[in-house]
Amino acid sequence: MSILLPTGQVTSPVTAPVTAPVGEYVTWLLRDTYIDPSLADGLVVPTIPDKPTSRLQKYRLTEKGRRLLEQLGKEGGLS
Repeated sequence: MSILLPTGQVTSPVTAPVTAPVGEYVTWLLRDTYIDPSLADGLVVPTIPDKPTSRLQKYRLTEKGRRLLEQLGKEGGLS
């Protein structure tokens, strides 16, 4: 799984050795909080759309996502 950073970069989360339930919760939390809303809003698209749960899955910004990042940068919305 990959996450969208405020800088516009898409990266994989760093995972520490944790127990399976905690790891699953973190994955669920990232997906529910960041990835699913960004996909629904059309800000990102998966690089492997046919395999949404692939360990190799990454996301890239759409033009709409790039415009939003540019707008937030101009407004000082990104720190």
